[in-house]
Amino acid sequence: MDDGGAIVTVNSVERAFAVLRCFDVDHPARTLSSVAASVGLPRGTARRFLLTLVELGYLQLDGRLFTLTPLVLTFGHSYLATHDLPRVAQPRIDRLAADLGETVAVTVLSGEDILCVACASSQRVVTAAIAVGSRFPAHATASGRVLIGHLSPEERDKYFATVVLRQLTPRTVVDRRVLRSDVNHVVEQGWSTVTDELEMGMRSAAVPVRDPEGVVVAAVNVSLQKSRYSVDDIRYAVAPALSEAAAAITAGLRRTN
Repeated sequence: MDDGGAIVTVNSVERAFAVLRCFDVDHPARTLSSVAASVGLPRGTARRFLLTLVELGYLQLDGRLFTLTPLVLTFGHSYLATHDLPRVAQPRIDRLAADLGETVAVTVLSGEDILCVACASSQRVVTAAIAVGSRFPAHATASGRVLIGHLSPEERDKYFATVVLRQLTPRTVVDRRVLRSDVNHVVEQGWSTVTDELEMGMRSAAVPVRDPEGVVVAAVNVSLQKSRYSVDDIRYAVAPALSEAAAAITAGLRRTN
């Protein structure tokens, strides 16, 4: 928050949430030492935070391993229950996922990541591993490039000045100039596609979702197997279908206001 022009934060709150966020798909259970190393806290401090979160019910301790409890889901439920976007988007992306036979998601920008707020899975045996709450580095995704491109000029400059561009695959773009150029191109053409940058063998496409005032508030994305879809398939079939779904979401948001 802002207090007379200064940013006011509470270190203990920041640290508590950092402890919770260090538990993820790759690290569902952590020891005290693992948490301390991940968050950058002394072991004694990390121990106090962990035991406090256990006492509050957000973590549980089994032997030496700490894990999240279902109580953390209350944060996500509160967001989904009080925001129109996930509720309005869900039936639209359900239809699109059924039409394409692929996984479709709606994402928003969260720091340097995209965050999935609505998802519709396909019935294919091999599908993209994405669900509500999933986070991915924005720079390596089609949705991320759409959302970065529609930041204000000041926000976009800040993103490129501070982002850590991780090399996730041999194809991930980690050159800031190349990424900025690609983001500019995405804004001009109105849709984005990324291949082999988040995961080898996967191609994704995304378009912006606008609120009733025309402001880009999210992106709708489809994850595809590269072997099944060419760039021309995306240009002439997938991107138009995504744009139609995005327009339907915008129309739905307009009716809720």
